[in-house]
Amino acid sequence: LKSDKTMIHLFRKKEQPQYLPVEELPALKPFGKMTKEEAQTYFQWHMENLSARIHNMCEYLRFTPDYSERSLISLWDRVIRRYPRMKKEDMTGCVVNGCALYLGEVFIRNNAGLRWECCADVPLQEAFRNRPVVAGFFGKESTPPAPPVFEPMYMITGPEGRILRGEASATDVYD
Repeated sequence: LKSDKTMIHLFRKKEQPQYLPVEELPALKPFGKMTKEEAQTYFQWHMENLSARIHNMCEYLRFTPDYSERSLISLWDRVIRRYPRMKKEDMTGCVVNGCALYLGEVFIRNNAGLRWECCADVPLQEAFRNRPVVAGFFGKESTPPAPPVFEPMYMITGPEGRILRGEASATDVYD
């Protein structure tokens, strides 16, 4: 026979995972208004906390990362299904940002030469100024000249918008 405590544990409703925020975020102002030094401080924090932020997002979504391109489908499917609860818990920003970081890591781990970089040396009007971006792509230069970069947070806003409009598909981020 099992003890009463064991029986209670067996029939207790499975607890929902809680998102664990990463502490000690440096003081932020809009990226476009940061100095080069402030951008570097944020970038250092970004790199030091990247794994923890992805881990927390994965724990919250009960997602096991393998960093394959196809894993983006499973991840986004979980986001779509959990989005109403995330919104209710005021977790959408943290979780969607974690998904963006995971997307960046999928690119980096599956493409030699790609890396995280602080995009501090771009013209003031550049949308990605002072943001952490995935860099190392080869291709045609843009006008004004700047190496091609990939900003995962910017790229995740389209698929998130599709969730809000009720048009989401599990393949949105993968596509």
